[in-house]
Amino acid sequence: MLMMSQTATRTRFSDWPLAVKSILGFWLFYALTVVARAFLGTDPWTIVVNKLAVVGIGVVLTALIYGAITLLADNGSIRRKTITAAVASTIAAMIMGVTLIAIEDYFRESREQFRYQAREGFTVVEQGQTIRVERTAQERPAVFARICACAIQRPNAARCQQQRRQRAGARGRRFRHG
Repeated sequence: MLMMSQTATRTRFSDWPLAVKSILGFWLFYALTVVARAFLGTDPWTIVVNKLAVVGIGVVLTALIYGAITLLADNGSIRRKTITAAVASTIAAMIMGVTLIAIEDYFRESREQFRYQAREGFTVVEQGQTIRVERTAQERPAVFARICACAIQRPNAARCQQQRRQRAGARGRRFRHG
């Protein structure tokens, strides 16, 4: 009787323990860097909570990429696996982008302020979705697009398309995508 172990039969998902460890290890390391960066700012919990959605979506999509490579190119050449991985990663990136835009309204708004000092003497302050331009009292007020403003409110991503249609309709033109 030989003292050799029997060769295990290779199944389609036989390397899943390594894949799970790799996927979770990558995303946990990313989460660790997000937490480290968040605690350097003034509003760390908002950043951490908002990035948890990114980590969750990333774990799911990375697992789906592994599944696509395993199902579609299991016994194929390295070239076929590479092409499958590239296509699956491109599709996953598009899905992640669309998903993050769709759930943007559910993210908590950060109370952290970013201040940029310009050489011309004014300060640009960004907090959440609002951008303010602060000037000294002796300077003329800031003018943006023929509208005198103290603050600029960035539009919500979900309402941009609707606003473009309304402007095109007000001008009497047909709306074109793109």
